[in-house]
Amino acid sequence: MAHVGVYDETNPGTPITNVNVAYQPSAQNGNGVMNVRDQKTGAESVQNGSTYTVQAPEGYYLDANYNKIFDGRYTPSYENINNQSMNINLNKELNNQYSSFGKNNNDSYTVWAIPNGKESVVKSFTNVPSDRNRVIINWFDADNNSFVGHYQLDDFSKGDTKSPLSNGQDTVYTINAPKGYRFATEWSREYGTNNATIITASSKENHTGTFDFGPMSYRFKPSDTNPATKANAQGLVMYRLWLREDPSWQGAVQDVVGKSGATIEAYEAAQKKAAEEAAQKAKDEAAKKAAEEAAQKAKDEAAKKATEKAAQKDQSETAATVSQQEHHSSDVVSKVQSENVTTTNKQVVSDGSEEQLVVTNAPKTVPDQSVHDEQTAITKKVTVNNNTDEAVNTANVTVNNNLQSTETNGATLPQTGNESSIAATALWVILAMFGLGLARNKKREY
Repeated sequence: MAHVGVYDETNPGTPITNVNVAYQPSAQNGNGVMNVRDQKTGAESVQNGSTYTVQAPEGYYLDANYNKIFDGRYTPSYENINNQSMNINLNKELNNQYSSFGKNNNDSYTVWAIPNGKESVVKSFTNVPSDRNRVIINWFDADNNSFVGHYQLDDFSKGDTKSPLSNGQDTVYTINAPKGYRFATEWSREYGTNNATIITASSKENHTGTFDFGPMSYRFKPSDTNPATKANAQGLVMYRLWLREDPSWQGAVQDVVGKSGATIEAYEAAQKKAAEEAAQKAKDEAAKKAAEEAAQKAKDEAAKKATEKAAQKDQSETAATVSQQEHHSSDVVSKVQSENVTTTNKQVVSDGSEEQLVVTNAPKTVPDQSVHDEQTAITKKVTVNNNTDEAVNTANVTVNNNLQSTETNGATLPQTGNESSIAATALWVILAMFGLGLARNKKREY
């Protein structure tokens, strides 16, 4: 007897359609006769041949990809799978040593369908990441061949006890029967230590068992060609396990708990630790970078401040030097003028501690006296002191007499208050008086 149920992926508790197919092969042509009975409506029909065709229920489409990999033991008999229909070749099931169909005529075939407009909801456990192996336990009611639910188990050591996540142990999970069920432990073929899964149970009433990845890790190896044991997909193995109803069992807080090895708990703890270490590293690097930037900023500001201070100092020193030089030059000019030198053009040349003042003086005007073209050098030593006393520097004062007319020279000389002009006038008065004296003496001699 073949039990064929079509289940809604979004609500797998009750099959959408469920039929029993009683197959009687023909000794002559190998096709046989199929007696099909609808479990929901009770309707029966007889069909010739050996292939039963499963149609997508109204409002659904079949999940072709999921149906191809769902059960490794049965898929060799699946043919022409698409979104609208699929065939089950019952003759192939009779020759399948891993099928119960030929022995007790009691195999169950699960076909998955999706409501129109929705996508497959089983991608989360069929698309296995490369960092793990995965087992999907599919629970079935042994009394009515109905699907009860899934358990997802991941092995992050991938069968390698040397993996850092495994702590030297195989990955082992504690699993609890779903609420209202117990393990069908009387089916030793399904639960024996040499078969697909290892669930230890001491009695028929047991609700808790152990799933060990160790004995079945070889099933994930790509070289395994046995159709009964090869993986359903890359890194994925699915198991059909049976339950019996037990209303007294209220279920457990967690249906699946990691016990040892690279379980989901160990993986999540390692991921959390790695995330914390990465966050701390990023925090430390950010703090280091901020400190370096702050130090560089402080350095730049200190350098800028030092530059501004140095510039201000240079500016102040330059201003002081210029002021001192101007003061010295003023003192030199004052000394020259105090010696009755009239300056019309002056130039101060500074060389170290000495200053030289060049003075061009207009010639003094002497009435009724011819002016000759000559240059008279008058040297005055002027003392200038940086302290309260005047610093000693030598100033050479040169007076040039130019050949000019009396009228022009008079124009350039001061009109009043000139000490040289007063001295000249006094000299002429003395000479005149001296001349008069001579005249009297001569007159007496005669």
